[in-house]
Amino acid sequence: MPDIFIYLLKANIILSLLYLIYRFGLQRLTFYKVNRYVLGISVLFASFCPLIDFQTLFQSSNNHAVGNLASYALDWQAIMQQPGNQEIFTIWNLLQIVFWAGVIVMGLRLLFQFVSLAKIYLLSEKKALNGEIVSIITGEKTPFSFFNAIFINPLLHESEETTTILQHEKVHVSELHSLDILLGELMLIFYWFNPMAWLMRNAIRENLEFKTDQEVLRAGFQAKTYQYNLLKSMTRVQKNSLANNFNLSHLKKRIMMMNKEKSSKKSIVRYFVFLPMVLLIAVITSSSRPQDLYEYQGPQRIDTSGEGNLPSTFPSDFKGIYLVDGKIVSTDKLKDIAPSDIKSIKVLKGEAAVKAFGDKGENGVIKIFLKKDNVQSNKKEVTVDEKPQPLYIIDGKSVSKDVLDQLNPDKIASIDVLKDESAVKKYGEKGENGVVEITLKTESN
Repeated sequence: MPDIFIYLLKANIILSLLYLIYRFGLQRLTFYKVNRYVLGISVLFASFCPLIDFQTLFQSSNNHAVGNLASYALDWQAIMQQPGNQEIFTIWNLLQIVFWAGVIVMGLRLLFQFVSLAKIYLLSEKKALNGEIVSIITGEKTPFSFFNAIFINPLLHESEETTTILQHEKVHVSELHSLDILLGELMLIFYWFNPMAWLMRNAIRENLEFKTDQEVLRAGFQAKTYQYNLLKSMTRVQKNSLANNFNLSHLKKRIMMMNKEKSSKKSIVRYFVFLPMVLLIAVITSSSRPQDLYEYQGPQRIDTSGEGNLPSTFPSDFKGIYLVDGKIVSTDKLKDIAPSDIKSIKVLKGEAAVKAFGDKGENGVIKIFLKKDNVQSNKKEVTVDEKPQPLYIIDGKSVSKDVLDQLNPDKIASIDVLKDESAVKKYGEKGENGVVEITLKTESN
């Protein structure tokens, strides 16, 4: 699965769970200001949490110990074990096309809304109304606001109704509710496929109206008169989903929340329960890299200057398996290997180890690659048959393995691996064992 889908899967699982927690645990509380922060933080947390590997905070001593072994080395065998560039159209390619098409559509939708608002603002007359500078609009449109601009057609409203509307929109403006709405719209651009994202967007808008209604009533306006004015504006057109509209839908729920008794202070305990649940969700949905590999996916070096036998380097309590040049060996066999004979080390854990070695790999796998000359000279080590060498290309020129071994990893800009049909198609019979294409850094880099 491509990394982008792993990210989207995690982000939307987190977002959905946080919405459900809000919907069934916090929505009916009258702490609208706190709920505003909960909803905003939930969206941001869901978006950034998948980028953090919380499991590194809870790694066992095995992982810390073996992780230290994976420092720099040029491991060409490891590079050839990586998937090559197969020019095959898969279901993942199709899904990526669909996803980005949706992103483009939603992005254009948001852009159109911005342009529409800008056009209305530029064409509207700026005028003082009840001591407030507003943008005068025409037609049967509901009053709305966007950041510090209030839009209204005063011809449609009586004096008392106008006062109520302006008070309502002033709350939206002073508390910067447009930021929350914009956050919800930006979220939909990338999570457009998730119904829970749409519900989260609606919850953000709904809570802002609850908060605004509460502030209007606190300012001394009568509840019945205010609610009547809301009903009167229901028949008018809602102009733009980016704006804070006076007659937001779910009016019945708004009136119910206005008439609801204030939540008791004891209810604040729910928010303290919310925090550990968020952390639990983060840990559950977090994982290390998709393949659970403790290895560097490219040119590396390894420090082989140490003295003594290899076992002293490994954790004493490691219960996984050791492989030397592809063959399982016992701990006693490791005593015959000097650190200077090691070319590179890779460590697999979790799903990657089990997938490659079955139940034997459930406690982790340490793969040791020896230098070629030392494999054959070590009498106590099992000789490993040399595999056919791939074709090595550096900046478009074919080179030998010896030239490659002398290459300074710091000079490498990128490595591309071709296998099977893609390698033969490009290089003919020379590429039947695979091709490693290396691009060196230029002087400008």
